[in-house]
Amino acid sequence: MEPELIDLLQKIHDGQTNFPAEGDDHDALKKFQPIAKALLYLEKYEYIERCIAHKSSRTGHGYYDLVIVDGGLTYEGEQILKSKPGKADQRSIRDKSKETHQYEYDVVLSFAGEDREHAEQLAKLLRKKGVRVFYDKYERANLWGKDLYQHFQSIYRDMARYCVIFLSQAYAQKLWTRHELKLIQARAFREQREYILPVRIDDTEIPGITETVGYIDLRSTTIQEIAELVLKKLGKY
Repeated sequence: MEPELIDLLQKIHDGQTNFPAEGDDHDALKKFQPIAKALLYLEKYEYIERCIAHKSSRTGHGYYDLVIVDGGLTYEGEQILKSKPGKADQRSIRDKSKETHQYEYDVVLSFAGEDREHAEQLAKLLRKKGVRVFYDKYERANLWGKDLYQHFQSIYRDMARYCVIFLSQAYAQKLWTRHELKLIQARAFREQREYILPVRIDDTEIPGITETVGYIDLRSTTIQEIAELVLKKLGKY
């Protein structure tokens, strides 16, 4: 987890409940937005119990001017705080997280419905470690009413650092997963670097995933071990 988020968790642990902007002018409100959004992120991923965010009526930008934390840290938030790194480690994390900050998610998951059990286990393990993971069940409110064809195009092509794909016979047969794979491959081709992290469930050949691409075999690797490998890839382990 980024040091800035850990700092906010520490303040909440120490008893701070009100997080106001330093003023009501445009510059002060604009400066406060990353803090407000970070607090809402901590609530969304259940590191704190509840946030009450208030928007200023003084500008037309819909800026937040106050966030109130109600209920303190969750168990997951306490665990993150207990395992926080020292100052030297935090400097290392800042260096490693420069690339991460340009993406909304650290990891997105692509899978067929038949393989949801594996994807959900991985999503839970990564989320507990503070990884920003896109897993559709965590995004139900956000996805509600959206044009999913267009939205997923942005998710899988532009918004994550890595994509974990659960490769299987079901994945090869589904129209929707084939659409996701085209977007994922477009991103990998564009950047010419590691983006696709394949996890094989069976030996089904998937068009576009060559035999030379390194993969993890779920038949000989546990989900816990895969989660640890993802954390290492992200520089968080």
